[in-house]
Amino acid sequence: MVRRIHSIVLLLALLVGGVGMSYVDAATKAILAAKANNASHGRVRIGNGNWTTTSNASTSVTTATGQSHVLYASPFTGYHFVNWTNNINTTTSTSTNLTVRVTTTSALYTANFAINTYTITASPNNTNYGTVTGGGTYNYGASATLKATPKTGYHFVQWNDGVTTATRTISNITANATYTATFAINTYTITFKNEDGTTLKTQTVNHGVTPTAPSTPTKSATAQYTYIFKAWSPTIAAATKDQTYTATYTATVRSYTIRFMNGNTALQTNTLKYGATPSYTGSTPTKASTAQYSYTFNGWSPAIYAVNKAQDYTAQFKSTVRSYKITGASANTNMGTVSGTATKQYGQTVTLTATPKSNCYEFLQWTDGVTDNPRTVTVTGTKTYTATFGVAIHGYCGAMVGSNTGTNLTWTLDELPEG
Repeated sequence: MVRRIHSIVLLLALLVGGVGMSYVDAATKAILAAKANNASHGRVRIGNGNWTTTSNASTSVTTATGQSHVLYASPFTGYHFVNWTNNINTTTSTSTNLTVRVTTTSALYTANFAINTYTITASPNNTNYGTVTGGGTYNYGASATLKATPKTGYHFVQWNDGVTTATRTISNITANATYTATFAINTYTITFKNEDGTTLKTQTVNHGVTPTAPSTPTKSATAQYTYIFKAWSPTIAAATKDQTYTATYTATVRSYTIRFMNGNTALQTNTLKYGATPSYTGSTPTKASTAQYSYTFNGWSPAIYAVNKAQDYTAQFKSTVRSYKITGASANTNMGTVSGTATKQYGQTVTLTATPKSNCYEFLQWTDGVTDNPRTVTVTGTKTYTATFGVAIHGYCGAMVGSNTGTNLTWTLDELPEG
Protein backbone atom coordinates (compact mmCIF):
# COMPACT_ATOMS: atom_id res chain seq x y z
CA MET A 1 0.00 0.00 0.00
CA VAL A 2 2.83 2.42 0.84
CA ARG A 3 4.64 1.69 -2.43
CA ARG A 4 1.46 2.33 -4.46
CA ILE A 5 1.00 5.74 -2.88
CA HIS A 6 4.65 6.64 -3.56
CA SER A 7 4.35 5.77 -7.23
CA ILE A 8 1.20 7.87 -7.60
CA VAL A 9 2.92 10.91 -6.04
CA LEU A 10 5.94 10.51 -8.34
CA LEU A 11 3.75 10.24 -11.42
CA LEU A 12 1.94 13.46 -10.51
CA ALA A 13 5.27 15.23 -10.07
CA LEU A 14 6.48 14.10 -13.50
CA LEU A 15 3.29 15.31 -15.13
CA VAL A 16 3.68 18.71 -13.51
CA GLY A 17 7.25 18.83 -14.94
CA GLY A 18 5.91 18.40 -18.47
CA VAL A 19 6.11 14.65 -18.89
CA GLY A 20 2.92 13.08 -20.27
CA MET A 21 2.34 9.53 -18.98
CA SER A 22 -0.43 7.26 -17.48
CA TYR A 23 -0.80 5.45 -14.23
CA VAL A 24 0.64 1.90 -14.05
CA ASP A 25 1.32 -0.65 -11.39
CA ALA A 26 4.72 0.29 -10.05
CA ALA A 27 5.57 -3.28 -9.09
CA THR A 28 6.11 -4.28 -12.74
CA LYS A 29 5.95 -1.11 -14.81
CA ALA A 30 7.89 2.15 -14.90
CA ILE A 31 7.60 5.63 -16.42
CA LEU A 32 10.45 6.90 -18.64
CA ALA A 33 10.19 10.59 -19.42
CA ALA A 34 12.38 12.97 -21.52
CA LYS A 35 12.21 16.73 -22.06
CA ALA A 36 14.11 19.70 -23.53
CA ASN A 37 15.45 22.28 -21.11
CA ASN A 38 13.82 24.94 -23.34
CA ALA A 39 11.15 24.10 -25.87
CA SER A 40 12.46 26.84 -28.23
CA HIS A 41 16.01 25.49 -28.18
CA GLY A 42 15.50 21.89 -29.29
CA ARG A 43 13.30 18.76 -29.18
CA VAL A 44 13.45 15.22 -27.81
CA ARG A 45 11.84 11.86 -28.39
CA ILE A 46 11.95 8.36 -26.93
CA GLY A 47 12.55 5.58 -29.42
CA ASN A 48 10.33 5.94 -32.38
CA GLY A 49 7.91 8.18 -30.57
CA ASN A 50 6.92 11.66 -31.55
CA TRP A 51 9.19 14.63 -31.21
CA THR A 52 8.30 17.22 -28.66
CA THR A 53 7.07 20.59 -29.94
CA THR A 54 7.85 24.18 -29.07
CA SER A 55 4.71 24.29 -26.94
CA ASN A 56 5.30 20.93 -25.22
CA ALA A 57 8.88 20.30 -24.23
CA SER A 58 8.44 16.77 -22.74
CA THR A 59 7.47 13.26 -23.73
CA SER A 60 7.21 9.92 -21.85
CA VAL A 61 6.64 6.21 -22.31
CA THR A 62 5.35 3.42 -20.07
CA THR A 63 7.79 0.61 -19.84
CA ALA A 64 8.88 -2.19 -17.57
CA THR A 65 11.85 -2.06 -15.31
CA GLY A 66 14.92 -3.58 -16.87
CA GLN A 67 13.94 -2.47 -20.37
CA SER A 68 16.30 -0.30 -22.49
CA HIS A 69 15.22 2.68 -24.60
CA VAL A 70 17.01 5.17 -26.84
CA LEU A 71 16.52 8.86 -26.13
CA TYR A 72 17.06 11.30 -29.01
CA ALA A 73 17.89 15.02 -28.75
CA SER A 74 17.80 17.39 -31.74
CA PRO A 75 18.70 21.09 -31.42
CA PHE A 76 16.87 23.72 -33.41
CA THR A 77 18.77 25.95 -35.84
CA GLY A 78 21.03 28.26 -33.93
CA TYR A 79 21.35 25.96 -30.95
CA HIS A 80 23.43 22.95 -30.06
CA PHE A 81 23.06 19.96 -27.77
CA VAL A 82 25.06 20.10 -24.53
CA ASN A 83 24.27 16.96 -22.55
CA TRP A 84 21.67 14.79 -20.86
CA THR A 85 20.96 15.10 -17.18
CA ASN A 86 18.58 12.98 -15.11
CA ASN A 87 16.10 13.96 -12.45
CA ILE A 88 18.79 14.08 -9.81
CA ASN A 89 20.87 16.48 -11.95
CA THR A 90 23.46 13.91 -12.79
CA THR A 91 25.09 14.28 -16.20
CA THR A 92 24.67 11.05 -17.95
CA SER A 93 25.89 11.69 -21.53
CA THR A 94 26.99 14.33 -24.02
CA SER A 95 25.76 12.29 -26.97
CA THR A 96 22.49 13.26 -28.61
CA ASN A 97 21.48 9.56 -28.72
CA LEU A 98 21.33 8.12 -25.23
CA THR A 99 20.46 4.48 -24.43
CA VAL A 100 19.03 4.13 -20.95
CA ARG A 101 18.01 0.95 -19.01
CA VAL A 102 15.06 1.49 -16.79
CA THR A 103 15.97 0.42 -13.29
CA THR A 104 13.45 2.36 -11.27
CA THR A 105 9.75 2.86 -11.49
CA SER A 106 10.24 6.33 -12.92
CA ALA A 107 13.03 8.31 -14.60
CA LEU A 108 13.25 11.77 -16.15
CA TYR A 109 15.99 12.77 -18.56
CA THR A 110 16.52 16.33 -19.65
CA ALA A 111 18.25 17.30 -22.94
CA ASN A 112 20.14 20.48 -22.34
CA PHE A 113 20.50 22.79 -25.32
CA ALA A 114 22.42 26.06 -25.54
CA ILE A 115 22.36 28.80 -28.08
CA ASN A 116 25.22 28.83 -30.56
CA THR A 117 27.83 31.57 -30.19
CA TYR A 118 30.00 32.89 -32.96
CA THR A 119 33.17 34.88 -33.08
CA ILE A 120 33.15 38.08 -35.07
CA THR A 121 36.75 39.02 -35.67
CA ALA A 122 37.25 42.66 -36.58
CA SER A 123 40.68 44.19 -37.16
CA PRO A 124 42.49 46.86 -39.19
CA ASN A 125 44.76 46.06 -42.10
CA ASN A 126 47.50 47.91 -40.19
CA THR A 127 47.30 48.85 -36.52
CA ASN A 128 49.37 51.95 -37.26
CA TYR A 129 46.65 53.20 -39.58
CA GLY A 130 43.51 52.81 -37.50
CA THR A 131 41.47 50.85 -34.98
CA VAL A 132 38.36 48.66 -35.20
CA THR A 133 35.81 48.04 -32.44
CA GLY A 134 32.84 45.71 -32.26
CA GLY A 135 34.51 42.33 -32.63
CA GLY A 136 33.68 39.63 -30.09
CA THR A 137 31.47 36.64 -29.31
CA TYR A 138 27.81 36.89 -30.26
CA ASN A 139 24.78 34.60 -29.88
CA TYR A 140 23.08 33.15 -32.89
CA GLY A 141 20.82 35.72 -34.54
CA ALA A 142 22.34 38.66 -32.67
CA SER A 143 23.70 41.81 -34.29
CA ALA A 144 27.16 43.35 -34.02
CA THR A 145 28.12 46.93 -34.74
CA LEU A 146 31.60 47.36 -36.13
CA LYS A 147 33.31 50.74 -36.24
CA ALA A 148 36.49 51.58 -38.12
CA THR A 149 38.30 54.66 -36.84
CA PRO A 150 41.32 55.96 -38.74
CA LYS A 151 44.26 57.44 -36.92
CA THR A 152 45.44 60.96 -37.67
CA GLY A 153 46.69 61.19 -41.21
CA TYR A 154 44.79 58.14 -42.43
CA HIS A 155 41.33 57.43 -43.78
CA PHE A 156 39.01 54.45 -43.96
CA VAL A 157 38.75 52.84 -47.40
CA GLN A 158 36.48 49.79 -47.09
CA TRP A 159 35.89 46.46 -45.40
CA ASN A 160 37.21 43.28 -46.90
CA ASP A 161 33.74 42.43 -48.23
CA GLY A 162 33.55 45.70 -50.16
CA VAL A 163 31.36 47.68 -47.78
CA THR A 164 32.53 51.31 -47.71
CA THR A 165 30.67 52.47 -44.59
CA ALA A 166 33.05 52.86 -41.68
CA THR A 167 30.37 52.04 -39.09
CA ARG A 168 28.31 49.02 -40.04
CA THR A 169 25.90 46.55 -38.45
CA ILE A 170 26.26 42.79 -38.92
CA SER A 171 22.70 41.48 -38.51
CA ASN A 172 21.46 37.94 -37.74
CA ILE A 173 24.82 36.38 -36.96
CA THR A 174 24.85 32.71 -37.91
CA ALA A 175 28.53 31.90 -38.31
CA ASN A 176 32.01 32.98 -37.40
CA ALA A 177 33.19 35.81 -39.59
CA THR A 178 36.23 37.97 -40.06
CA TYR A 179 36.04 41.60 -41.08
CA THR A 180 39.12 43.60 -41.95
CA ALA A 181 38.99 47.35 -42.25
CA THR A 182 41.33 48.75 -44.85
CA PHE A 183 42.88 52.11 -44.03
CA ALA A 184 45.15 54.17 -46.25
CA ILE A 185 47.38 57.11 -45.61
CA ASN A 186 45.96 60.50 -46.58
CA THR A 187 47.39 62.20 -49.63
CA TYR A 188 47.25 65.93 -50.20
CA THR A 189 47.57 68.22 -53.18
CA ILE A 190 50.27 70.82 -52.62
CA THR A 191 50.32 73.82 -54.95
CA PHE A 192 53.06 76.41 -55.23
CA LYS A 193 52.04 79.72 -56.81
CA ASN A 194 53.82 82.90 -57.73
CA GLU A 195 52.59 86.15 -56.27
CA ASP A 196 50.55 86.87 -59.40
CA GLY A 197 48.66 83.57 -59.04
CA THR A 198 50.61 81.64 -61.65
CA THR A 199 50.94 77.96 -60.69
CA LEU A 200 54.62 77.06 -60.45
CA LYS A 201 54.33 73.45 -59.24
CA THR A 202 51.73 70.94 -58.10
CA GLN A 203 52.56 67.75 -56.22
CA THR A 204 50.82 65.03 -54.26
CA VAL A 205 52.35 64.04 -50.91
CA ASN A 206 51.44 61.65 -48.11
CA HIS A 207 50.36 62.86 -44.71
CA GLY A 208 53.32 64.03 -42.69
CA VAL A 209 55.62 64.46 -45.67
CA THR A 210 57.14 67.90 -46.18
CA PRO A 211 56.59 69.08 -49.76
CA THR A 212 59.49 70.16 -51.93
CA ALA A 213 59.42 73.72 -53.19
CA PRO A 214 60.15 74.51 -56.84
CA SER A 215 63.18 76.45 -58.00
CA THR A 216 63.47 79.96 -56.61
CA PRO A 217 60.72 81.99 -58.27
CA THR A 218 61.15 85.44 -59.74
CA LYS A 219 59.05 88.54 -60.14
CA SER A 220 59.55 91.00 -62.95
CA ALA A 221 60.81 94.42 -61.99
CA THR A 222 58.56 97.42 -62.44
CA ALA A 223 59.65 100.96 -63.13
CA GLN A 224 59.50 101.58 -59.38
CA TYR A 225 60.73 98.33 -57.82
CA THR A 226 63.01 95.36 -58.23
CA TYR A 227 62.03 92.19 -56.38
CA ILE A 228 63.98 89.49 -54.54
CA PHE A 229 62.31 86.26 -53.44
CA LYS A 230 61.71 86.37 -49.69
CA ALA A 231 59.82 83.23 -48.57
CA TRP A 232 56.81 80.98 -49.09
CA SER A 233 53.62 81.87 -47.30
CA PRO A 234 52.65 80.08 -45.17
CA THR A 235 55.94 78.52 -44.10
CA ILE A 236 56.40 75.11 -45.69
CA ALA A 237 55.54 72.34 -43.21
CA ALA A 238 54.72 68.62 -43.11
CA ALA A 239 51.47 68.06 -45.01
CA THR A 240 48.25 67.67 -43.02
CA LYS A 241 45.79 68.94 -45.64
CA ASP A 242 45.62 70.33 -49.16
CA GLN A 243 47.75 73.46 -49.13
CA THR A 244 48.68 76.34 -51.39
CA TYR A 245 51.98 78.13 -50.86
CA THR A 246 52.47 81.59 -52.36
CA ALA A 247 55.79 83.27 -53.11
CA THR A 248 56.48 86.55 -51.34
CA TYR A 249 59.09 89.13 -52.34
CA THR A 250 61.13 91.96 -50.89
CA ALA A 251 60.73 95.11 -52.96
CA THR A 252 63.60 97.55 -53.46
CA VAL A 253 63.04 101.02 -54.91
CA ARG A 254 64.92 101.30 -58.17
CA SER A 255 67.56 103.97 -58.84
CA TYR A 256 68.20 105.55 -62.22
CA THR A 257 71.00 107.58 -63.83
CA ILE A 258 69.94 111.12 -64.57
CA ARG A 259 72.19 113.29 -66.77
CA PHE A 260 72.00 116.96 -67.66
CA MET A 261 73.53 117.36 -71.08
CA ASN A 262 74.75 120.27 -73.17
CA GLY A 263 74.96 118.68 -76.57
CA ASN A 264 77.17 115.62 -76.09
CA THR A 265 78.73 116.95 -72.92
CA ALA A 266 77.42 115.75 -69.56
CA LEU A 267 77.20 118.74 -67.24
CA GLN A 268 75.89 116.80 -64.23
CA THR A 269 75.25 113.11 -63.52
CA ASN A 270 73.15 111.85 -60.59
CA THR A 271 71.79 108.49 -59.44
CA LEU A 272 68.30 109.05 -58.06
CA LYS A 273 65.60 106.79 -56.66
CA TYR A 274 62.26 106.34 -58.34
CA GLY A 275 59.95 109.22 -57.53
CA ALA A 276 62.66 111.77 -56.75
CA THR A 277 62.65 115.04 -58.71
CA PRO A 278 65.96 115.83 -60.44
CA SER A 279 67.57 119.23 -59.93
CA TYR A 280 70.39 120.83 -61.89
CA THR A 281 72.84 122.62 -59.62
CA GLY A 282 75.60 123.55 -62.05
CA SER A 283 76.41 126.71 -63.95
CA THR A 284 73.94 127.96 -66.50
CA PRO A 285 74.62 126.12 -69.77
CA THR A 286 75.96 128.14 -72.69
CA LYS A 287 76.13 127.67 -76.40
CA ALA A 288 78.66 129.34 -78.69
CA SER A 289 77.27 131.88 -81.07
CA THR A 290 77.38 131.30 -84.79
CA ALA A 291 77.71 133.95 -87.46
CA GLN A 292 73.96 133.95 -87.76
CA TYR A 293 72.80 133.42 -84.19
CA SER A 294 73.59 134.10 -80.59
CA TYR A 295 72.09 131.77 -77.94
CA THR A 296 70.64 132.08 -74.44
CA PHE A 297 69.74 129.09 -72.18
CA ASN A 298 66.02 128.34 -72.37
CA GLY A 299 65.40 125.29 -70.11
CA TRP A 300 65.68 121.51 -70.40
CA SER A 301 64.18 118.97 -72.75
CA PRO A 302 62.20 117.08 -71.80
CA ALA A 303 60.70 119.10 -68.98
CA ILE A 304 62.00 117.81 -65.65
CA TYR A 305 59.72 115.19 -64.06
CA ALA A 306 59.80 112.75 -61.15
CA VAL A 307 62.22 109.88 -61.83
CA ASN A 308 60.68 106.76 -63.37
CA LYS A 309 63.48 105.74 -65.72
CA ALA A 310 66.99 106.71 -66.79
CA GLN A 311 66.81 110.09 -68.44
CA ASP A 312 69.03 112.59 -70.20
CA TYR A 313 67.91 116.20 -69.98
CA THR A 314 69.30 118.30 -72.80
CA ALA A 315 69.89 122.03 -72.47
CA GLN A 316 67.73 124.08 -74.80
CA PHE A 317 68.71 127.47 -76.13
CA LYS A 318 66.84 130.40 -77.58
CA SER A 319 68.45 131.73 -80.73
CA THR A 320 68.63 135.40 -81.69
CA VAL A 321 69.62 136.48 -85.17
CA ARG A 322 72.81 138.51 -84.92
CA SER A 323 73.04 142.07 -86.33
CA TYR A 324 76.09 143.43 -88.11
CA LYS A 325 77.16 146.87 -89.32
CA ILE A 326 77.83 147.20 -93.02
CA THR A 327 79.96 150.29 -93.63
CA GLY A 328 80.37 152.00 -96.95
CA ALA A 329 83.62 153.99 -97.21
CA SER A 330 85.42 156.06 -99.83
CA ALA A 331 89.04 155.45 -100.62
CA ASN A 332 89.36 159.20 -101.26
CA THR A 333 86.74 161.43 -99.83
CA ASN A 334 87.92 164.28 -102.08
CA MET A 335 86.82 162.29 -105.07
CA GLY A 336 83.63 160.77 -103.85
CA THR A 337 81.47 159.48 -101.03
CA VAL A 338 79.60 156.23 -100.21
CA SER A 339 76.10 156.12 -98.77
CA GLY A 340 73.99 153.20 -97.40
CA THR A 341 75.93 152.32 -94.23
CA ALA A 342 73.51 150.36 -92.01
CA THR A 343 73.28 147.82 -89.17
CA LYS A 344 71.08 144.89 -90.11
CA GLN A 345 70.45 141.25 -89.14
CA TYR A 346 72.31 138.37 -90.58
CA GLY A 347 70.88 137.45 -93.94
CA GLN A 348 69.35 140.82 -94.68
CA THR A 349 70.69 143.05 -97.46
CA VAL A 350 72.33 146.47 -97.53
CA THR A 351 72.63 148.65 -100.62
CA LEU A 352 75.75 150.82 -100.88
CA THR A 353 76.04 153.62 -103.39
CA ALA A 354 79.34 155.27 -104.40
CA THR A 355 78.90 158.89 -105.62
CA PRO A 356 81.78 160.89 -107.25
CA LYS A 357 82.22 164.36 -105.87
CA SER A 358 82.05 166.09 -109.27
CA ASN A 359 82.10 165.41 -112.94
CA CYS A 360 85.81 165.37 -112.72
CA TYR A 361 85.71 162.01 -110.99
CA GLU A 362 84.23 158.66 -111.63
CA PHE A 363 83.59 155.46 -109.63
CA LEU A 364 86.01 152.76 -110.46
CA GLN A 365 85.27 149.72 -108.25
CA TRP A 366 85.04 148.43 -104.78
CA THR A 367 88.17 147.25 -103.10
CA ASP A 368 86.98 143.61 -103.36
CA GLY A 369 86.90 144.01 -107.14
CA VAL A 370 83.16 144.34 -107.53
CA THR A 371 82.22 147.03 -110.02
CA ASP A 372 78.50 147.16 -109.35
CA ASN A 373 77.31 150.53 -108.20
CA PRO A 374 75.14 150.68 -106.39
CA ARG A 375 75.81 147.26 -104.99
CA THR A 376 73.70 145.07 -102.68
CA VAL A 377 75.40 142.90 -100.13
CA THR A 378 73.95 140.19 -97.88
CA VAL A 379 74.80 140.64 -94.22
CA THR A 380 77.00 137.83 -92.87
CA GLY A 381 79.13 139.83 -90.51
CA THR A 382 80.55 143.22 -89.79
CA LYS A 383 82.20 144.47 -92.96
CA THR A 384 83.43 147.64 -94.64
CA TYR A 385 83.14 148.07 -98.37
CA THR A 386 85.42 150.79 -99.80
CA ALA A 387 84.75 152.50 -103.09
CA THR A 388 87.60 153.76 -105.23
CA PHE A 389 87.29 156.73 -107.54
CA GLY A 390 89.39 158.07 -110.38
CA VAL A 391 89.73 161.24 -112.54
CA ALA A 392 87.16 161.41 -115.21
CA ILE A 393 89.52 163.15 -117.83
CA HIS A 394 93.29 163.66 -118.07
CA GLY A 395 94.68 167.13 -117.26
CA TYR A 396 92.39 169.79 -116.02
CA CYS A 397 88.69 169.95 -115.85
CA GLY A 398 86.45 172.51 -114.38
CA ALA A 399 84.33 175.51 -115.13
CA MET A 400 85.67 178.45 -117.13
CA VAL A 401 85.92 181.62 -115.16
CA GLY A 402 86.11 184.76 -117.38
CA SER A 403 86.03 188.54 -117.24
CA ASN A 404 84.54 190.73 -119.87
CA THR A 405 86.66 193.79 -120.45
CA GLY A 406 85.08 194.89 -123.49
CA THR A 407 86.42 193.04 -126.41
CA ASN A 408 88.65 190.58 -124.56
CA LEU A 409 87.37 187.47 -122.72
CA THR A 410 89.70 185.79 -120.24
CA TRP A 411 89.26 182.03 -119.13
CA THR A 412 90.83 180.36 -116.09
CA LEU A 413 90.84 176.54 -115.67
CA ASP A 414 90.90 175.15 -112.23
CA GLU A 415 93.69 172.71 -111.76
CA LEU A 416 92.57 169.21 -110.92
CA PRO A 417 93.66 168.02 -107.58
CA GLU A 418 96.41 165.51 -107.38
CA GLY A 419 95.49 161.97 -107.39
